[in-house]
Amino acid sequence: MTGHGASLMPQPDPSLVVQKAIRARLVATAAVTALVPASSILDTNQRPAPVPSIVLGEMQVVDEEVTLQRDTVRVYATLHLWKREPSLAGVKEIAGAVRWAIGRLTPLALEGADFVCCDCRIDGARFMRDPDGETSHGVMTINALVQMLMVPWATVATVRAQVIQANTEEFLRGAGATDETAVIFRVRWINGLKTADRVQWDGQTFNIKELKEIRRHKGLDIRCIALGNA
Repeated sequence: MTGHGASLMPQPDPSLVVQKAIRARLVATAAVTALVPASSILDTNQRPAPVPSIVLGEMQVVDEEVTLQRDTVRVYATLHLWKREPSLAGVKEIAGAVRWAIGRLTPLALEGADFVCCDCRIDGARFMRDPDGETSHGVMTINALVQMLMVPWATVATVRAQVIQANTEEFLRGAGATDETAVIFRVRWINGLKTADRVQWDGQTFNIKELKEIRRHKGLDIRCIALGNA
């Protein structure tokens, strides 16, 4: 099991972290889901897109050479807004809700301890009539300044573990149904273990999702998700 300390581990691309944070913010904002169902806020190549929908689209990551560590990037994320309507009013209403959700002073909450969102804003929006003559289309650009914390990882403990449960389940996510590898490890009590730490087992790295104490400091059940699926 590893925590922040010594040997470096690879980080996910910041665009993926920002994409997850944008979707999480949108589905958690009532003003957005009142106009677009959470199940229609998604990353998909499907055409035509569901209507109404918010599709997480193209992204670009640009290095911001503001430090010698080169640990800061600017992530540009495109959102495509779709609605079947005779005018552009509905898609503009969706854009207003997105602006309220994203363009506030509250930074995006980025997953994991490796990234911090320093700033996030809406750069612009465009509204168009789709050639099908029935659908309005909005395009919004989100600009996020992200610092990548080059915090190394160190071994917290090396222990014997009993695998209580290991399975692959299907979960409905923004991109549709995806497989998720879930494992529950049972170990002796480890003082100070946190959900921010990670588990390495059988050549895989897992994010810790839940820690459940067994009796009083006798043991610990650790519910984990394979890092690529978390």
